[in-house]
Amino acid sequence: MRGGEDLQRLVGFLKEVNHDPSLDGVSGAALRFALSLIPAADKGAVFVLDPRLGEFAVTAAVGWDSERLKATRLPKEKIAPHLAFFGKPGIVRWPLKLALRCHGSRIPEIFSEVAGTKAALLLPLRDENGGFKGCLCLVSTRDPGAFSSGDLERLRAFEGEISGAVCAGLKWEELRERERFFRFLLERMADAVYVTTLDGEILEANPAAERQTGYSRRELLGMNIMRDLAAEEPAVTWEKVNERLLRGEVVFFEEKKRRKDGTPFWTEVAVALIEYRGRPATVSINRDITERKRLQEELERRISQLRALNRATKLLVEEIQADALIRTALSAVKEATGSEYTSLVLFDEEGKPIKRYAFPESPSLPLKLRKRGFAAWVREVGEPLFVHDIKPDGSTEPPVVWPGEAEPIPANPLLVEAGIRSFAGIPIKRKGRTVGILYADSRRPNAFAGQEDMLLTLAGHISAALEKALLYEGLKESEAHWRLLFEESPVSL
Repeated sequence: MRGGEDLQRLVGFLKEVNHDPSLDGVSGAALRFALSLIPAADKGAVFVLDPRLGEFAVTAAVGWDSERLKATRLPKEKIAPHLAFFGKPGIVRWPLKLALRCHGSRIPEIFSEVAGTKAALLLPLRDENGGFKGCLCLVSTRDPGAFSSGDLERLRAFEGEISGAVCAGLKWEELRERERFFRFLLERMADAVYVTTLDGEILEANPAAERQTGYSRRELLGMNIMRDLAAEEPAVTWEKVNERLLRGEVVFFEEKKRRKDGTPFWTEVAVALIEYRGRPATVSINRDITERKRLQEELERRISQLRALNRATKLLVEEIQADALIRTALSAVKEATGSEYTSLVLFDEEGKPIKRYAFPESPSLPLKLRKRGFAAWVREVGEPLFVHDIKPDGSTEPPVVWPGEAEPIPANPLLVEAGIRSFAGIPIKRKGRTVGILYADSRRPNAFAGQEDMLLTLAGHISAALEKALLYEGLKESEAHWRLLFEESPVSL
């Protein structure tokens, strides 16, 4: 039976629930509402079952030390003997005696807290499927007969609203804990996480996304992950990604992005379809794989170098014509290093350049050496020279300094004009004397970084093969000379 005053109390109760939907909030509102319905009760509490921990906990209390009661946990198995009472609406007189009969002297602490209770009015709290979730308990410390069947019926008239509110509070608490958990994961993840619309507009981003891109969260929100962050089109278009997402797939791909400062980086992306604030959205996890890509490319480059080195070694061993051997060597150097230009300059006995081979035709440099140039340095010092960056003003990194001098040697203006950024010069030696220089030039800075050993190995093979070829050509010339003398000799054998 619901009277007009009770309905007014119900409206007040529902307003409280809407104002504070937390479990503690709705439990407190439900308990105050129940106490207003049953004036004979002078105290009360709400017990709720935590299914994860298998424990009952007090979520609201009036008339007792609520903080102490809330700190008390009651394992489900200890309250099992009382479920016959807690599990259905009813009136229990002298509840402490009931606890003593069930537990003997080892009475649970929570029951000792309610010593002095003479009568209890119990209302079980059940979800929409009838599952037991807890109990609202009103007590009287004055009179064992304080509660009547009319009180019980009056409370039961609002059983649905009270149970529904507390169960909603349980769900709210579960969602809040889940949100806290996922927020914790989101904020602590090393990978960048974005929530975006299906068109790519960023709705949310975690701290790792700020670190990865250099943009603040405020800057990222509203940006388009495809247009504003992608440095180039990924292997799979976003239209195809969305098609697969709508089929329920999780899509994986690699994407090159660009940081706020302009530097590119690679990410491995996993995208899934979610609902965000009531509308379809995507969540994408972006792992920075720039270093992995670099190592992968380095491995592929080293494998390519080894293959080129093996081919070059075989060809150099087989070739005995000097000109053909040099062309083979230059082709092998270009293939192995990825340089734009390769060349070889040979010197005479006095160290003067006598011939220049190029593949392909390299920047038009005069055969004559600069007195204090890179080639003169290699010939004079007899050591390889690797310049990783030639600046527009001719300065280099590292600086090239002539022995005994302090002033760096500038790059040849013709190299600068041709856009050469990296330079390698390796001496070709024969019997300890520099007989030539092998050159590799590139328009990319740091093109030969990490390739020094391979270039030195190639130069060693070229030196040995060239010595063999020159010896062969010398023998051929000697043979031709003696054959000519023999054929023109007036003396017959």
